Amino acid sequence: MNIQENNLHVFDIDDTLFHTNAKVKVVDHQGKVVQKLSNSEFNDHKLPHGHSYDFSEFRSADKFRDESKPIPKMLNKLKAIHSNIKKNPGSKSRVIMNTARADFDDKNKFLSTFRKQNVDIDDIHVHRAGNIEGDELPAVKKVKIIKKHLESGKYKHVHMYDDSTTNLQHFLAMKKDHPDVEFHAHHVQPDGTTRKFISKPKLEEDAPANAAGGGAIAGIGVGPQGEPGVQPGTQQNILARMLRRKALKEPKQKEKIQKVNEATFAGQEVFVVPTQYYHNCREGKNRYHSYERYVGNDEIGETIRKYGRDRKNRKKPIIVQDERTGAMMYLRYGGKYRKDRT
Repeated sequence: MNIQENNLHVFDIDDTLFHTNAKVKVVDHQGKVVQKLSNSEFNDHKLPHGHSYDFSEFRSADKFRDESKPIPKMLNKLKAIHSNIKKNPGSKSRVIMNTARADFDDKNKFLSTFRKQNVDIDDIHVHRAGNIEGDELPAVKKVKIIKKHLESGKYKHVHMYDDSTTNLQHFLAMKKDHPDVEFHAHHVQPDGTTRKFISKPKLEEDAPANAAGGGAIAGIGVGPQGEPGVQPGTQQNILARMLRRKALKEPKQKEKIQKVNEATFAGQEVFVVPTQYYHNCREGKNRYHSYERYVGNDEIGETIRKYGRDRKNRKKPIIVQDERTGAMMYLRYGGKYRKDRT
């Protein structure tokens, strides 16, 4: 990476630099807590009418300092980038943090958590998207902060490091408004490694009203209205039949691609699980605990249990993916890193 180039590096905090367990409480109109959201759940949550959020845990500096678990690989990456920038006085590159949280109840205790990890936090600004008013998704508020930096015209490249695919999707959507800036989205994995994130359109969308495959447009040889002036079964109608067959095959091909994307990652099996199961797996499987404790005993849980207990898979990892957010983590590490032997 050329430090002389004007790079903006944006780091998320929760589950990117530290694994955290603070919850956002959803409170109904009677003041009753009806739901508790983890950081990843909060990223995609839409607040029901008449409800409100209780951010008391998210604002607790004591909880952040005492319970957060550092992610060494990402912290080392941040420190290395920041150190290289400081070694080049003429560089206009910058490192910032961008969190969905609002202000903490004790700034110094919060910052001490980073100082303990030898992060030069006094030279890295922490933007708190939670301070932005409104009911927009955290991803939208985070983008607003990045946008202000890009509007300065200082940066030619912007890198975002985040565990949330929703946040990364919104980040890459900024390309159309900043064509002269190169965007780099880094999807942070539970172990601190990163993967290049590429924004993709949804594979399955409702067909528009004038979709050719549905036969809604007359005179193109597809659908019951057919090709004008051509009788079914004639030589000229061969092309129309070919187009119709192609249109019918396309949805099946897309479904197949989607299934493969959900089933594998980096050559390893990935099990898509409900959000609750996903969060049960945050600490990894203990060798003395059953799989049911983490992924239930339904069809999904039974599939994972059989896979994990199969002798041919004993050295393979078990990766689970949140069906709602797309985030992934290890339920069980593979090879020499395995923590259990069940």
